[in-house]
Amino acid sequence: MKSVMTGNQAIARGFWEAGGRLAASYPGSPTVEMLESLKEYDEVYSKFSVNEKVALEMSENFQMPMLLDITSRVCHSRSIVETGKRVEMEIKGFSPDREK
Repeated sequence: MKSVMTGNQAIARGFWEAGGRLAASYPGSPTVEMLESLKEYDEVYSKFSVNEKVALEMSENFQMPMLLDITSRVCHSRSIVETGKRVEMEIKGFSPDREK
């Protein structure tokens, strides 16, 4: 299926299709539109944090490694995007390394 989206909306859609589960950002960040777009997907827990540090700490609190760190500055133009179905990923164990 094809849809017209901004670059930020397309990144959010790709995150959802790839099985993403947790997204965090902070007000004033260039990624605000991505997080707003992710709120459309029930399978993704998306939340604004007070700052960058707190947003990053969410992955530790949820025992999920951060796999994607995106900053988007010029993704407001719209174009046609080929969309797909969501791929559910198996949740594997994660043990944070507190020594790092």
